[in-house]
Amino acid sequence: MTELLEHLERQVASARKERLEHERDTIIRVAAGQLNVAPNELDIETILALVPPPDAAQARALSGELRGLLTEIGQVHTCNRVLIRQELSFLDHLMRVISGSPEAGYSKSGWTHAPQTANVVNTRV
Repeated sequence: MTELLEHLERQVASARKERLEHERDTIIRVAAGQLNVAPNELDIETILALVPPPDAAQARALSGELRGLLTEIGQVHTCNRVLIRQELSFLDHLMRVISGSPEAGYSKSGWTHAPQTANVVNTRV
């Protein structure tokens, strides 16, 4: 039952996203037509030239807030990527220890193939 609800929630979210994207595309096409420019040449300031000043000020404020949120999300994403890489590296290490596979190391002369002596699982019990 929970899976069905989650599936329905994803469908609703997907439909809402699709509707918003369609509305955005329509607004861009209309604004581009009114300004006699190609839709891909529009930016927020060009579009706001068509909007009353109080609404334009609010749109600029919201745009700035959105840019800040996107920057923050990008930073969190980068941090998460680093953490995931560290976790995967640690899991790789643990899998090598458990399987008894040797890990490479290095010596004074450079890389060497060193057998692993650590044993995480006590197989004598």
